[in-house]
Amino acid sequence: ESYIGEENTVSATYVNMPSELSASLTATGISLSWKITDDLTNFIIYKRVKGQSEWSVLKDTSSEVTTYLDTDVSSGVTYEYAIKSVSEDGTFESALSEIKSVVFLSKVANIKLKTTVDGVKISWSKVTGAENYVIYRRLENGTWEAVATVNKNTTSYTDKTAESGKTYLYTVRAMTDGW
Repeated sequence: ESYIGEENTVSATYVNMPSELSASLTATGISLSWKITDDLTNFIIYKRVKGQSEWSVLKDTSSEVTTYLDTDVSSGVTYEYAIKSVSEDGTFESALSEIKSVVFLSKVANIKLKTTVDGVKISWSKVTGAENYVIYRRLENGTWEAVATVNKNTTSYTDKTAESGKTYLYTVRAMTDGW
């Protein structure tokens, strides 16, 4: 005996994983960008604090969007990001992209300058999570150059190489070991 019934057809839309996810620091947060792999794909951006197992959805975006700025960050915290492609109708998702990890550091605040007998003393407020600080200087129309790197417990530096009669601009950047 043979049985002939109706054919059941199931369709699936394969979606490629987004490629080249990058995460970089800005003055106000962490900037994410990625490359589109399919024109008819939306994206879900995931975020977690390093060491946590659960991801939270940071943003659900349309296919035209390939960048996002995460401003909900705290200094000294390491964040991990990943992204998925989702079919336009929302029924199919790709695997998670490669995980990108980045430590957010606040801008160095309260930079103060004072001329001393030894040179120009630069002081600043401590930044949570900083491993060291790099002090930069330049002449009024010159280019920035690093003049010193100091450890995380130091919040001042005296530039003994400043020349009398010249006007210098100074800035300080908080850094992690990875930067």
